[in-house]
Amino acid sequence: MSEKSLKKNAFYSFLKAFMTLIFPIITFPYASRILTPEGIGKINFANSIVSYFVMFGSLGIGTYAVREITRNKDNQQEIAKTVKEILSINFISLLLFFVCLFTIPKFYEYKFLLLVCGLNIFFTPLGMDWYYRAKEDFKYITIRSFIFQVLSIFFLFIFIKTPSDLYLYAFVGIISSVGSNLCNIIHARKIISLKIDKKLELKKHLKYIFIFFSTSISVSIYTMLDTTMV
Repeated sequence: MSEKSLKKNAFYSFLKAFMTLIFPIITFPYASRILTPEGIGKINFANSIVSYFVMFGSLGIGTYAVREITRNKDNQQEIAKTVKEILSINFISLLLFFVCLFTIPKFYEYKFLLLVCGLNIFFTPLGMDWYYRAKEDFKYITIRSFIFQVLSIFFLFIFIKTPSDLYLYAFVGIISSVGSNLCNIIHARKIISLKIDKKLELKKHLKYIFIFFSTSISVSIYTMLDTTMV
């Protein structure tokens, strides 16, 4: 990769990280004033639970997938096959989420809120951010994220007016990620075929995925557990 490309990718990566940081600074003061601490607490609880399932569904796949796609960067057919196999593994967490939702009393109490926030569990695998990182398409990732973050802010200030707008706020909160992931899957179909036309080999990925997963799970649980416990 040329030095110019490296600089561009570094710039877009920094810009995306900056937007991710500034987004809650803009939205949280308004949302907390409208929804009250009780409403924000419910949203944070639902998001923390969903985060565990997203984390489990990811299974360290992001890092592993980037490595595999980069390794086969000159073989488009192998890349397409790898993407399909990894997507199939990703969706295990969605089934687990629905089992827990209807069997754990505390989850069932928040079922509607969890179902709204839980859209992330379904759309995060479809988003395939790891594919675009492996292809080093940071410009597309950054522009896409910016558009949906701006839309989220717009919808927040237009539609969230009273504490009863709690579920609407939960939906607005996931517009950025769900919208971005929808764009990814539509965009990816122009690049690779996602049609399953041959037998998928899932087992060969599991060993390495769990190795990557084990290195990141402890940090993730530590950062999210406080919200869940409270």
